[in-house]
Amino acid sequence: MRLFKIVNGLGLFLMVGLISAVLTIRAHSDAEWQALVAATAGEDVITFRTKPSEQFFLPEWTPEHIEAVRALAGAREAFWRSGYHFAQGPGLTYVLPVVVASPGFLTARNTEFVAGRDLSEEDSGRRRLVLSEAHAQTIFPELAPHEVVGRMVWVLEEQFEVVGIVAEADAAYRATIMPVERFGFYDVQQVYLRLAEAGTLAEAVRRINAYLAGTPPLSGLEAVPYREFVRPGVVYERLDYVREISGLFTWLVAFAVLLAVVNMVNQALLAAAEKRRSWALHRVLGAGRWKLVGLELAQSVRLEGLAVVLGALFGLLLGAYLGGLVTAQAALLGVGVGLASLALGSLPLVWEVLKLYPYRALRQSHGLARHGILNLTGAFGLSLALALVVLAGGFRDLGQAVIGAEVEAIGADLVELVPDRSTILPVARPTERDLGALRQAYPAVPMTIVERHQAQLQRGERTFSADVLAADEAFIAVSGTRLASGSERADGLVLGHAVAAALFPDGDAVGKVVTLSGPRISRREVSVTAVAAPPSTERLEALQLRPDAVYAPSALIPAAALSARLYLRAADLTGADLEALSAMLSARHPNAAPFMARHTAATYQAYLDRLNEQSRQFNLAATLTFALAAVGLGTLAAARARARLYVRGLERAFGATRADIFRSELIGVVKLALLVGGLGSAVGLAALWAWTRAAAYPFVIPHGWLAAALGVALGIGLAVGVAVARRIAEQPPIAILRGEL
Repeated sequence: MRLFKIVNGLGLFLMVGLISAVLTIRAHSDAEWQALVAATAGEDVITFRTKPSEQFFLPEWTPEHIEAVRALAGAREAFWRSGYHFAQGPGLTYVLPVVVASPGFLTARNTEFVAGRDLSEEDSGRRRLVLSEAHAQTIFPELAPHEVVGRMVWVLEEQFEVVGIVAEADAAYRATIMPVERFGFYDVQQVYLRLAEAGTLAEAVRRINAYLAGTPPLSGLEAVPYREFVRPGVVYERLDYVREISGLFTWLVAFAVLLAVVNMVNQALLAAAEKRRSWALHRVLGAGRWKLVGLELAQSVRLEGLAVVLGALFGLLLGAYLGGLVTAQAALLGVGVGLASLALGSLPLVWEVLKLYPYRALRQSHGLARHGILNLTGAFGLSLALALVVLAGGFRDLGQAVIGAEVEAIGADLVELVPDRSTILPVARPTERDLGALRQAYPAVPMTIVERHQAQLQRGERTFSADVLAADEAFIAVSGTRLASGSERADGLVLGHAVAAALFPDGDAVGKVVTLSGPRISRREVSVTAVAAPPSTERLEALQLRPDAVYAPSALIPAAALSARLYLRAADLTGADLEALSAMLSARHPNAAPFMARHTAATYQAYLDRLNEQSRQFNLAATLTFALAAVGLGTLAAARARARLYVRGLERAFGATRADIFRSELIGVVKLALLVGGLGSAVGLAALWAWTRAAAYPFVIPHGWLAAALGVALGIGLAVGVAVARRIAEQPPIAILRGEL
C-alpha cells in the first residue's frame, strides 16, 4: 500500500511540476502581451492584417473604405498611417523617414510626448512635423528637446516646423485629413478603429469582416482586435511546422493531466484491492464507512499533498529557468490543479469503501486486480504519449530539413555589411579602397563588393534583359555560385542558366560572344566564359547567380552603379571579429550611418530558432509525460502480476526458482511495453503521414524518433519489469498461497 502512495505522489509531483512550468512560461508571455496592449491603449481598438492564406496581398484602401469600416464598427474614431517616404536633408546631412498620418494619430496610439504637441486637423497639409527624440538630437545635437520645438527642419527643398517631440518613433510624422496618393492608389498602410464601447468588439469584427470579404481591394484582409493582433502566439500560428508543434504541445500538456488523473484512479483501484479485507475487518469490529473514508483520505493528504506542493515549487523553478515569470497566480493554479486531480483520483477509493460489504469481502480474493480499466488505461498512457512524440518529432525533423536547407542554400555564414537604419545619418557607399583595407586586415576572409546594373544581352536576333552583377574575382566563392560549364575569368561573363538557354538554345554557350549594353553600360562585345548551374535557392536573400542574371567582372563595367553592397563569408569569424570589421568600415565613413554585420539568412535562422525553441519545450513536456506513462505502465504491470500471483505461488511450490519467476515476469512486462510502444509509434507515424498530406508538406519517415520511441518503451519496460518481477519473485510461495485462499 505504501508503494502505491509513493507512486501516486510521484505522478502528482510530475503533473503539478509540468503544469506550473507551463503556467510560468505563459505568465511571462502574457505579461509582455499585456504590456504591448497597454502601451498603445489598445483594449478597445480594432486593426487589420492579411489573412494567413494571403500573405502577399496588397490592400488598396480609399477614404470611402475607411469611413465604411468606421461606420460598421460604430467607432468613435478611425486613425491611419501611410508608408515611409525618405527625404534628404540639406547637403545629405541626414536622411529622414517621413510618415503621413491622420491628425491625432500619435495621441491615439498613446505615444509619449517629450515636448510640444501632437498634430491636429489645423496642421493637415501644412509644413509641420513631429520628430522623435533621437532624430531631433541628430539634427540639433546641441539643443534640448523643448528647444527644438518651433525650429525649422529642411526636407528636400522645403522647410518644416517642428511642433512636437516624442520619446520613440520610427519616423517623422506629418498630418493630413485625406490620404495621399502614391503609386496610383491611396497610401494607407495601417488602419485602426477605436470603439465607443469595448463590449461590442466581437460583433464589430464580424460585421467588418463580412464587408471586407465582399470588397475586392480589401478581400485579403481580416479585422481583428488589437489584443489579438499583438498576441505572441500569432507568430507560431503563421509559421509552418512551428504551428503544428505548438498545437501538439498544448495537447500533450492536457494529455499529461488526464494521464496523471487516470494513474491515480488506477492506483486507487489497486489500493482498494489490497485493503478490502483490512477494511472488512474494521467494519466487522464496528468502524463506520465514513470513518474509514476519513482515515484513508487523511493518509493520502500527508504524502500526496506534499508531492503537490513540491511539484509546484519544482515547476516554478523550472519555468523561471526557461525564461518564465513566477507569479502567485501560476503557483496557486498549479497547486489547485494538483489538489483537484488528487480529489478526483481518490473518488474510486471512497466509492469502494462506501459500497463495501464486509462479509462478502472477507470471502473474496483480490478481484479488483483484474479490473479491465487497468489494462486499457495502462497501455493507453504510454501508447498515446509515444504517438504524440513521434508526431511532433516528425514535424521538427521536417521543419529542420526544409528551413535548414534554405539557410544552407542562402549561406549560414554569408554576411552583408549594411548601414544601421536606426539612425538618420546618410548612407555611405562602400568603395574598392574600403574593400582593400578590409582585405589587408582580414586576408583569409573571402569578401567582395557587388553592384547591380540593368542590361541587355544580344546574340544575333536573340535578346535577353538581365540583371548584371558586377564584382571582382571573389564573387563566385563569396556568392556560392556553382558553374555548370566553363570557368570564371576576368575577361568574360558568367551567364545564368536561363540566360544561356535563351541566347544559346543549342546549349553551347562557353567561348561564344554576346553584345552587352545598358543605361549605364556602353555597348560592347564580351565573350562567355562560363554558365552557372541552377542556384540551390531563388530566395531574394541569396547571392547565388539567379537563372535570369549575369555575372560580369568589375573591370568590364567601369561605370559605377547607384548602390554597392559588401558581402563576406564569416565561417572563421567570431561575433567580436564581425563587430571589429564593421567598426573599421564605419570609421572610414565618419559622417555616415555606422555599418553593422547582418547575416543574409537571419530571417530563416530566426525561423529555425523558433522551431527549435518550441521543440525544446515540447521535449521537456514529453519527458515528464513519459515519466507519468511509466507510472501508468507500472500500475498495469502490477495489476497483471497481482492477478497471476496465485499461479506464481503454485509454480514456486512445484519447483520453479526465484530466477525463473523473475525472468518470466520481466519478459512479460518488456513484451507488453514493446507492444504498446510499437502501437504508439505506428499511430504517430500514420497521423504524421495523414497530416503532412493534408498540409501539403513533404513526408519523411522520422527514423530517429521511431527508434527513440521504441527505445523509451524498452527502457520503461525494463525499469518497471525489474521492479515488479523482483517484488513477485521475493514473496515466499506459502505466504502467497495462504493469502490467496
